[in-house]
Amino acid sequence: LGYDAIVGEAEAQQQAKSVLRGIRFGKNDYIFVYAQDGRNIVLGPRPELEGKDLMDSKDPNGVPYVREIITNATRGSGAFTDYMYPRAGSDKPSPKMAYAVNVDPWRWVIGTGVYVDDLDEAFSAAIRTTLFWAAGAMGLASFSSWVPRRLPG
Repeated sequence: LGYDAIVGEAEAQQQAKSVLRGIRFGKNDYIFVYAQDGRNIVLGPRPELEGKDLMDSKDPNGVPYVREIITNATRGSGAFTDYMYPRAGSDKPSPKMAYAVNVDPWRWVIGTGVYVDDLDEAFSAAIRTTLFWAAGAMGLASFSSWVPRRLPG
C-alpha cells in the first residue's frame, strides 16, 4: 500500500505541502506546486498566492509561465521553462529557468527554478577554480621537467 492509502490522500497532500513549503536552497530558491488546472498549491515565499488560479499569469515579455510550466511538465517526464520573475523582496523581473515534473496521481506539477545570473555566477566561479588549478599543475609540471636538467649527473 502507498503512504496516501494508509493515511488518506488529503492528509498525505497536507503533509507534502507542509514539507515542500519549507524547503530552501541556493540563494533562497524554493519548491513550487501547481495543480494541473493552474491553481497554486505551494509557493514558499508567497503563501498569499496559494489556492489562487495563476494559469494566465504572464511575465513582462508576455510569457504565460504557469501555463508553460504545466504544459511542459505534463508532456513527459519533466521539462525546463524559461521566463522572467522577480526575486523575493524585489519587483524587478530577472531571467529564471524552472524545471518541473508531473505527479499524475495527485494531478500536481512540482518544480523549482533558479535565476540565470546565479547559474552564470556559479559557472564563472567553477571556471576560475579550474583555471587556477590548471595553472598550478602546469607550473608544477614545468618545474618538474626543468629540475632534472639542472642536476649534475
